Amino acid sequence: MGIAHGTGIGIGLFLLLIAANGVGMVIKNPIEGLPVALGAFTSFPVMMSLLGLAVIFGLEKCRVPGGILLVIIAISIIGLIFATRPVPYQKFAAGYVHRTVFVKAHVL
Repeated sequence: MGIAHGTGIGIGLFLLLIAANGVGMVIKNPIEGLPVALGAFTSFPVMMSLLGLAVIFGLEKCRVPGGILLVIIAISIIGLIFATRPVPYQKFAAGYVHRTVFVKAHVL
């Protein structure tokens, strides 16, 4: 049981580090020493992720079914309303189809 729990905890902490890096809670350390440093906790993505995490903990303690999904949807809607990034003007990018080998290949 000890190794199984330790492995699960280690994977969970690694995923937490990836998520914290994604929202800017931790950043690459500009000086020598530790590989990461604390980011700006007053930024909108960090505050929303901490708020969402706190609400998830509360809903899980109250055993609300589907609580995690409800929080994900609510935080996503709030993030779309107060978007700090520009909304893309197109849904899909055309890509580089004209440069691929498949298009340049003369099969016939």
